[in-house]
Amino acid sequence: MDLRCHRLGARCKGVAGEPEQPSGLVTQATTHPQRNLRGTSRTGLQRCAIGHPAPFGHSSAYSANRALPSVDHERWWRQLSKTRPPIPIMSEDQERFMAFEGLVQWTAATVEQGERIARATRAMHAAFNLEDTSQRLRLCAAQLRTEHHYFAICANKVLEHRSWLEQLNICGDLDLSEFDAFPVRDVRDLRNMREHVADYFKGRGRDAERWRIDTPEFSADASSCAGTVIGGRLDWSAFARAAERVLPSLLRCAVRVHKIP
Repeated sequence: MDLRCHRLGARCKGVAGEPEQPSGLVTQATTHPQRNLRGTSRTGLQRCAIGHPAPFGHSSAYSANRALPSVDHERWWRQLSKTRPPIPIMSEDQERFMAFEGLVQWTAATVEQGERIARATRAMHAAFNLEDTSQRLRLCAAQLRTEHHYFAICANKVLEHRSWLEQLNICGDLDLSEFDAFPVRDVRDLRNMREHVADYFKGRGRDAERWRIDTPEFSADASSCAGTVIGGRLDWSAFARAAERVLPSLLRCAVRVHKIP
C-alpha cells in the first residue's frame, strides 16, 4: 500500500477501495520509506514518524494521536543521518587542512587546560589549608570541577581529530601512539555524560549502565574526580603530558605539510 496524505487536501483517498482518511492528519505509509523521505524536512519527518497532526483541522484522530508514545527525535534523526551519503562542503585539501589544524588546536588546548587544572587545584588546597570559612573554598572547588569538564571536552576532541587524521592518511609517519593508552569510548563517555550530567542526576541518562565505574580499587561516577582521574576514566595529568610530548612533532609536521613560516 502506498498511502500519502497532504496537509492542504480536505480529504485523503485510499487505495483499492480503502476508506478515506480524515483531514488534518499527516500520514505516511509505504513499502519504500527511504524513497519517500528524500527531500523532506526534518520537521516533516518527525511528524510522519510520530503521526503528528497537521497544525490545522480538527478530528477525532487528533485526540488519538496525542496519546502516542513520545519519540527520541535526536536519536531517530542521528540514525537516519547515518544511512545518508555524506555531502562534501569543502575540497579534499581543505578537509585535510581542517583535520590537521584541528588536532594541533585541541592538543595545544589540552596542554593549556592541564595547566589550568593544576592552578585550580593549588588554589583549592591553599584555601583548604587556611581553613577559609568564607565562600572562597566553595568557589575554588566549583572552579576545579569546571576545569575538569573543559579538559574532558579537549581530550575528546583530540581523539576525534586523531581518528579523522588517520582516515585521511595524513602524516602517516607521525607518531601519535602517546594517546593509545586512553580508550576512545571512555573519553567519549566522559565528555557526553558530563555534558548531560543533569539528565543522569535525574535518572534519565542515555547510558546509565556506564555512568559508574566499579573496580576493586575504587568506585566513581562520571561527575567525580579522585586524585588526577576524572570520572574514573581519564587521568588528566597523564593525558596532558602525552599532549605536551606530541605537540612539538605536530608543529613540525604542520610546517612540512602546509609550509607555514
